[in-house]
Amino acid sequence: MEIKQFEDKHLSHFSYAMYSNCASEIILVDPARDAQPYLDYAKEKEARITGVIETHAHADFVSSHLELHRATGATIYVSKALGARYPHQGFNEGQHIEFGKIRMTAIDTRGHSPDGICVLVEHDGKKTSLFTGDTFVIG
Repeated sequence: MEIKQFEDKHLSHFSYAMYSNCASEIILVDPARDAQPYLDYAKEKEARITGVIETHAHADFVSSHLELHRATGATIYVSKALGARYPHQGFNEGQHIEFGKIRMTAIDTRGHSPDGICVLVEHDGKKTSLFTGDTFVIG
């Protein structure tokens, strides 16, 4: 398992790629508008982008989730509270995404936005990371 962080310094925005080497799959969390860095990373890893998770509606920037969906066929995962009108799968409290030895679990965290979720990451049964989607900001 590898977690790669991407930074858009102009927006003070971070996004992430969860890479499973045993499955050769990548799931992205909160991708920025420019899809190319994620596509380049997938090519570098010889992996497929199979999912994109939006932790909340991002009023401060435009995401590349739809472009990535069209380019790769990746499933877009969002909270049902978002009411999205584009192709997606609901991802809410207790639901899981599993690929390789990675399990990602949604935790509803309404507050910053009504559709907010955090994503708990487990690798090989061990809790390793938490994507907070702006519900918890360091600094």
